[in-house]
Amino acid sequence: VLCRYRVKSSASTERLLLNDEEIKDIFENFDYLNKNLYKTLKTDPLKVYGILLMMYLGIRPIETGQLMVNDLQETKDSEGNTIYYLSVSDENSSDNKFFNETKSQKTDNARRKLPLTDLLIKDFRFLTFVEKRKKDKHNFIFIDDENESTIINEIKNTVRRCEDTFNRYLKKLNLKDSNRKTFYSLRHSFANKIKHIPESLRDKRGESLMGHSRISDSELFNRYGNKYFEPDFLYEILEKIE
Repeated sequence: VLCRYRVKSSASTERLLLNDEEIKDIFENFDYLNKNLYKTLKTDPLKVYGILLMMYLGIRPIETGQLMVNDLQETKDSEGNTIYYLSVSDENSSDNKFFNETKSQKTDNARRKLPLTDLLIKDFRFLTFVEKRKKDKHNFIFIDDENESTIINEIKNTVRRCEDTFNRYLKKLNLKDSNRKTFYSLRHSFANKIKHIPESLRDKRGESLMGHSRISDSELFNRYGNKYFEPDFLYEILEKIE
């Protein structure tokens, strides 16, 4: 009985969020995010966009690494406005069948549609970046896939390199409770933002954005028929995040 009901420790739940001042320090002191920004974007863009996508969409690091260029999709809201979104799933959205088993998914609830806000589109030019990747004939947004046989390891290694670089720089800032703050803390920062938005709690849009598993099976089954889980309604939440 004790074994069955024991509380299991999770590394992700033990991490603390990074507050706004700490995030500001990160962007002021991490040279690869300011002084060497262009070089980083050219040689290892996940080190930049991985941070931004987790801050503003709450997307998990491995989910970002697995994103394909065709995972960037678009839809229309009720007024006919175009909404771009990232389809997060374990599906191969490319025409190459070799990648059918490349992507994985933490839980069924991790499947979701994350809309891009104006900040990501206009200021961070994410659409422009993805279009460039498409033009260069890449299947993945952040991973070069010339060697198909090693693509899974390439994704894992690129994500790990992104995390390790961030964590190494983070230690130099000597933040309070620094031993409990890592790259993944940015996802906790995002979660903290949306939990203060009433709508995200009332209709479970917050849980849908996070890809959490607390949504029931019936809700999951109806997720893509439930208007609150569609990009235009999720967009309303994301636009309120500062």
